[in-house]
Amino acid sequence: MNGETGASFAHARRIDECEEERLIRMIQDVICGYVRSEGDDLSMRQIAVLVQLARGPLEITPLANALELSLSTVSRSVDALAKLRYAQRRRCGRHVAVSLTPSGQAKVGRLMANVTPTEVVV
Repeated sequence: MNGETGASFAHARRIDECEEERLIRMIQDVICGYVRSEGDDLSMRQIAVLVQLARGPLEITPLANALELSLSTVSRSVDALAKLRYAQRRRCGRHVAVSLTPSGQAKVGRLMANVTPTEVVV
């Protein structure tokens, strides 16, 4: 591989990474826009927690690991979702599981039903 081809490949890879980041931001904007249109001011982290909890209850540590976020960030997100009555903590012995409430399940259902890939135009 000559130097020019290697540089060209590296440049194309940077463009691909930039394009990927741009698409991710666009998708986040569509999702946040939909959520806010319902009167909620949820962050992308809070939305990610909701979607992850839709798969089933989790303790904070596995939830943080699944989302690749810190324990404190996830704990704050769960606190905010609990205030909105979208999530709840349940103690089982020494363990505390976080799960969606019925209104949290409904919120995720509406989100998944109304935000489709066709809404994101490149």
